[in-house]
Amino acid sequence: TQVGCAVNCPFCASSLLPFSRNLTLEEMLAQIETLRRELPSRARLQRISYSGIGEPLLNDEAVVETARYLLARHYIPSTINTSGIIPAMEKIMSQRLPVNLIVSIHAPNNELRRTLVPITSAYPLEDIVRVLRSAPRWMFIETKYLLLENINDSEDHANELADLLGDLKVVVTLQSYNRIPEREFAKSSPERVRAFAATLRNRGFTV
Repeated sequence: TQVGCAVNCPFCASSLLPFSRNLTLEEMLAQIETLRRELPSRARLQRISYSGIGEPLLNDEAVVETARYLLARHYIPSTINTSGIIPAMEKIMSQRLPVNLIVSIHAPNNELRRTLVPITSAYPLEDIVRVLRSAPRWMFIETKYLLLENINDSEDHANELADLLGDLKVVVTLQSYNRIPEREFAKSSPERVRAFAATLRNRGFTV
């Protein structure tokens, strides 16, 4: 959705590419048409996901228009990944855009999240959760949480995350980190992942 990334999360390979510009509607549709032409004869696209490189909701006008076009023209639904760009999220909710939404959380409190997702300074977690509470009932919402060794992966972090989300009806997806040479982060051990997941399940969440 963008050339480079302006969000600059320190664990992410996309942060190694400086932001240059947004992709246009035509460029995003060209990506999809290229893929459609490469599919086997009886295959069809089932869903499009808007993710990196870049933050899709910092290019929300083109992303939203792409999603509308695909649904109207090809009956292909869309899922939008975001790190929590609140104005664009509010627009999606108010327009009742028929998309699913994935929000990357990655930390249970603003202090820790600011070190992992710098835009937290502009869009705090409590405001992100507030916006998610206003989502239409039919909208599928997923929260992603990247587990990083000894940074955000304790059972205390899991309980704090459960407190933050409260009774919000979301699926929590735990992600394992893919190590890149330029970064010092490491993935959590399987034991800590299982303990984190078990704590959330015990608090009533689908993980």
